[in-house]
Amino acid sequence: MQIIYKLKHNYYELIVAKTINNSDILFNKIKDKLSYVEIENYNSIKNEKRKCEWLAVRILFFEMNDKHYEIKYYKYGKPFVENNYCISISHSNGVVAVIKTKNNNTGIDIEKISERIYRIAYKFLNKKENHLICKNNKLKYLYLNWCAKETMYKIYSKGSLDFKKNLNVEIKNIEQQGTINCEIIKNQFNCQYTLNYKFLDVKKKNDFLLVWYSGI
Repeated sequence: MQIIYKLKHNYYELIVAKTINNSDILFNKIKDKLSYVEIENYNSIKNEKRKCEWLAVRILFFEMNDKHYEIKYYKYGKPFVENNYCISISHSNGVVAVIKTKNNNTGIDIEKISERIYRIAYKFLNKKENHLICKNNKLKYLYLNWCAKETMYKIYSKGSLDFKKNLNVEIKNIEQQGTINCEIIKNQFNCQYTLNYKFLDVKKKNDFLLVWYSGI
């Protein structure tokens, strides 16, 4: 596995790595740390790509802690470990991202940038966001919006969010890295967040986007 980006802060730590498409090699790296239940869960995965992602997440989390914690999942899919940390996980096209924080919530999303997003933009852009599209940098604008909303969905962690109605994103300037102001509005739940983002070079310049919420 190749480390692409790593960030360590007093309150949180994140790591992004490019994995390999060989589950046998990855399994041998972590098998002695896995519990019986985890091995059963792993064996139930049939897709090779998913197996590699599953293993890569646990290898990275072990490296972050120098200790193995079993990753479990709440009802709506939010991962957790039984220690003092909150975690979030994302993967896209062989790249895996993991964040842990000392706060009670976090979220992370990583996406490979491609023009396919043009076909689905209508599903997540509301009228205001659509009006504010940066025409000279439309592709990055769309991915910043999409990744921010995916991250907020993980922060909310209760499912049933309409990406157009319940999630608002404000993007002013698009830089190599920066912050995004966002808002979740759902019934009596109304919270604002500042998310971090960074464009990453994996195979070519700026071909992946990483967005995360550190809780601070």
